[in-house]
Amino acid sequence: MFLDNSGDTLDWLVYDHDYIFDRPTGGNAAVGGGGAISTSTWPVRYNYVSGSISYEQRRAQVYQWHKGMLDDVVAAAGGRYMTETEGYELLYDEGSGKVTGARARNLYDGTEYLIHADAVILATGGFLGSSEHTSQWLAENEYYPMLASGNWMINGMAQNDGLMIASAMDIGAGTKGIGNIPITLQEACTTGQIHDYPVHFDKTKMNNRTGRPSTWSLNDTPLGLAVMPTVLAVDREGNRICNEFHITSGNDGDFITPKTLIAGSYYYGILGKEQIQQVAENGFLSEVNFPSYFGQGGVPRNMPIPEVYDILERAIEAGYVYKADTIEELAGKLSVDPAVLAGTVNRYNELCGAGEDKDQGKDNSYLIPIEEGPFYAVTGSVRPFSTGGALDVDTQLRVQKAGTDTPIPGLYAVGNDSMGGLLSGAKNYIGYGGAIQGWCITSGRMAGIYAGAYAAQEP
Repeated sequence: MFLDNSGDTLDWLVYDHDYIFDRPTGGNAAVGGGGAISTSTWPVRYNYVSGSISYEQRRAQVYQWHKGMLDDVVAAAGGRYMTETEGYELLYDEGSGKVTGARARNLYDGTEYLIHADAVILATGGFLGSSEHTSQWLAENEYYPMLASGNWMINGMAQNDGLMIASAMDIGAGTKGIGNIPITLQEACTTGQIHDYPVHFDKTKMNNRTGRPSTWSLNDTPLGLAVMPTVLAVDREGNRICNEFHITSGNDGDFITPKTLIAGSYYYGILGKEQIQQVAENGFLSEVNFPSYFGQGGVPRNMPIPEVYDILERAIEAGYVYKADTIEELAGKLSVDPAVLAGTVNRYNELCGAGEDKDQGKDNSYLIPIEEGPFYAVTGSVRPFSTGGALDVDTQLRVQKAGTDTPIPGLYAVGNDSMGGLLSGAKNYIGYGGAIQGWCITSGRMAGIYAGAYAAQEP
């Protein structure tokens, strides 16, 4: 259904409703032939790359387009749109088994609404904004049990609290891929930031996502420490999780990194005096990729940072960096079994001494032992855009009753509320860009068509 209708949906947006995408591209490659950013490139008709206009202009354009659609299409048809208002419970008639509307409330003044409708389309963006629901539903992932613990850092809005997904489940809706890995692209970051050092502007370089001058700041030093290839990355139980060279995007040719997703919502970057001293004297290696959606622009590579010790103290005060004289003491501060973390560090040091990473395959040039204190742990994290599965739907976007192929009359789900069938619980996201945007646009339009046809039927 997705593939058969995605092209018509794009034409519907572009030709019928004057939506402007960027110029066509041949896949996940930089505009102008700058080379592929993914090992798996696929031809796409349109993309949200920065070519002819800046992202700042794109945001303004998207806002104006959506407002125009609401004013000219929805309102003109007698519809009404309500901002700062959330639906929190479905209206369900048990006798007929039909969804008949929703309860909603205004988030500004608390006004309650009882909305009656022939059909309800859920487009709430998943449930990443709720630690309660991520802890409950991500636990269904059989491959990565650590996904279901802790609050997730979010790239985007946090209103996606899963209330309506839960309401649908309360009336018997089934789920599909609800435990899928949260959708993450390039971003590995830290769980906190400091703001003690100035932000420097470079007017000779423009950030192609914002259209504004590029920036850098020493405030991002702990961020660099968490993602640099010479760090030792461990999960919350103290076990090593990946080849640290692959933590950030671009270092393995795959834009769906970071590999730290196996650790769930956070991990620890373990460092000793050796790693910190290298940064103080030589700065960050050129292979360190600072995330574009988080931080204050990164730190210039190969620039000595003698302030690193003071920076770390400030990050310790901010609560996302830990320091100890021994690995066992550090483990205690992380609530990790000291024997496990000490064993992981000892094994890592053995690999460094041998000059070969037999466990994870990291190049020996990045193997720096962690032998001398003080020892540090920087709390790293990934920043997903959203969750990757929720309600089970059929090819008409009708929500299915749990364990059956029978739809719940009057209930539809689109976007992140129903894309579980497209993704896998075993692998992060998908090997080409735009899948979420394509699904949201196509499923949204098609659900409108199907729900409209259902509502128009004779009672």
